[in-house]
Amino acid sequence: AGKPSAIGVSGIVEKGQHFLWRGVPLRASVQSAFCEAGSAAEADAISTALIVGASREGEEFLTRIGGGGIRPRSLAYVDLEEQMVYNQGFNTQFLREGRNAR
Repeated sequence: AGKPSAIGVSGIVEKGQHFLWRGVPLRASVQSAFCEAGSAAEADAISTALIVGASREGEEFLTRIGGGGIRPRSLAYVDLEEQMVYNQGFNTQFLREGRNAR
């Protein structure tokens, strides 16, 4: 669409469970998180926030992330049962268009 795009991916499996919450390791329910945004800094920060937020709040976090002027386009995460959860932007950009291009 002519807009710059950056991809951020964060995960506990690849990096180890290194997040701390009040001095206690986070009991993550998310393995990996994906974000497409307008800049690399936003994409990286939001993918990390998605790991923490979705672990705490579940799928509802997808609808609330993006306030304060930050507008992620596509969000997705993979839970511990290998299920992918994603927003409409991810579905449109990476799933529907990919299938239609073949």
